[in-house]
Amino acid sequence: EACAAKDKNGQTPLHYACMYGASEEIVSLLVERGGKEACEAKGYRGRTPLHYACKHRASEEIVRLLVERGGKEACEAKDDLGMTPLHFACKYGASEAVIRLLIERGGKEVCEAKDICGDTPLHKACYYGASEEVVRLLVEKGGKEACSAKDKDGSTPLHVACLEGASENVVRLLVDFGGEKEACGAKNDDGDTPLHFACMKG
Repeated sequence: EACAAKDKNGQTPLHYACMYGASEEIVSLLVERGGKEACEAKGYRGRTPLHYACKHRASEEIVRLLVERGGKEACEAKDDLGMTPLHFACKYGASEAVIRLLIERGGKEVCEAKDICGDTPLHKACYYGASEEVVRLLVEKGGKEACSAKDKDGSTPLHVACLEGASENVVRLLVDFGGEKEACGAKNDDGDTPLHFACMKG
């Protein structure tokens, strides 16, 4: 079937629709014709249509179509770099509604998932300046574990937030959910605490 046809990189029409901002009607048709298999298909660098939808900031309606047909498996799918659609959503500034949808369908597991750099979606959110509302969604579902997760350099999301100059409200959220003593006292592999990073930023 044409809807399931793959090019040399394993990309289907649904991959391209999500990459290039096709309308909800076109995506709906491709999902309907291609089914769960089309939603789960891995193309270039192991990415699914949902990865691309999150990277290119597709609407909540399009993401919902992909998630409803692809299920929890679509939310948990990792690309060749170990990134889930939620990693992409947090990195590329997807809407709060899209991130909420991915968390609701993917559960705590997608909040705890680490890529090959050891980053969780919360690390990505802090690296790329996500809003307070997005950070709240991630910490409320991920809990203390999400706040204390360390990347390959031993840095927690609070380290990253302080290094990147996150707002006071975001920092407060990470401290509140991570536990003040544990969060503020956590050291990375170089022995730096989040306070070291905060002072470096002035």
